[in-house]
Amino acid sequence: MEEYIIIAVLAIFSIASTLNQIPRLQKKMVKYDWAHLLPNYSFFAPRPLMHDYRLVYKLVSDEPKGWEELYLCGKTGLSRIFLNEQKYHSKAFVDAAQALMKEIAELEQEKRKFIQFSFNYVTILKVLSKNLDQTLLKTHQIRFAIVTSENQDELKVKEVLFASLPHQIIS
Repeated sequence: MEEYIIIAVLAIFSIASTLNQIPRLQKKMVKYDWAHLLPNYSFFAPRPLMHDYRLVYKLVSDEPKGWEELYLCGKTGLSRIFLNEQKYHSKAFVDAAQALMKEIAELEQEKRKFIQFSFNYVTILKVLSKNLDQTLLKTHQIRFAIVTSENQDELKVKEVLFASLPHQIIS
């Protein structure tokens, strides 16, 4: 008897999940999915990024020098399909950058100085600390910036969205 109940519940969930993929039905079914259990698979993100965020940094002692990009995509080629070690660092940066831009937009001007205590700000510092030379980080203060760029291969800064204060990163 228990097996039939489990099979019935799974069958109902499967049918509801399938029907939830139809946009017209999804609007009606959301009323009954109060626990948000029904998945919504979509090929494209529901809220795609509007910018191609890139992470650049510079040492405070090198202030006159330009920004250097922290390339987070790793190696290119067919092997990247099977082994992409940088995928999580890249994803963490993009998610944190997008959330940080939203936080900054929502903060009042006088409270923006506290953004450095934000989870997303600290996440970006963590991405930097995991991808840069540790001896360099221990001996120099570093600044980072989130920028948008015009092309994919070469860094041509279109707009500086955010620039941090100098930090001493201790890992």
